[in-house]
Amino acid sequence: MKYCQKCGKEIADNAVFCAVCGTKQDALSPTANMPKTVTMVCSKCSGTMTVDEQNNSVVCPYCGSRELILESDAVKVEKIKTEAQKEIEFKRLEQENRVLDEQAKEKHAQEVKRRKLPVVALVFGIISLLFAVMILATGKISTGFITMIQALLFIFSFVSGKELIPVDFGKVFVLSAVAGWIVYIPCFISIIG
Repeated sequence: MKYCQKCGKEIADNAVFCAVCGTKQDALSPTANMPKTVTMVCSKCSGTMTVDEQNNSVVCPYCGSRELILESDAVKVEKIKTEAQKEIEFKRLEQENRVLDEQAKEKHAQEVKRRKLPVVALVFGIISLLFAVMILATGKISTGFITMIQALLFIFSFVSGKELIPVDFGKVFVLSAVAGWIVYIPCFISIIG
């Protein structure tokens, strides 16, 4: 007797097709495609069992306990190779990600250094602070307070634009600089009026 190359069912030695699944059989020797078997001894009842090597576990026909079939050396070597390849690939990808992260951080640092708006905002912040002191000295408290807020907006624009403090609201330094320039309007109105 020989076994079907696809479904493993027993078929006649001279069969060209499997009677169960219909797969055409290659012209191999009758024992070439027989499933390999392993003889095991049950650890519970010491009964001898013959099982298919492809199974991972088997139930003992004598006592009913489930036994784990030990892997062959070739299977163990192949699993070790596969795990080693996975580990190497994982470390390679990890290293690539680390390099890409470092490149992205370096690019971002260069972008922060090239920003001109935060420096301009610092200059306007210092000027606004000087105006606030002069206006407060004249006794115009509300105008001095508005100018102080303006100076703080410009200084915040500088600090967040150069990333001296961790503020992650996108381009918040641009918004605070624009808000500082908008505050010039009521400041001039109160100075003139």
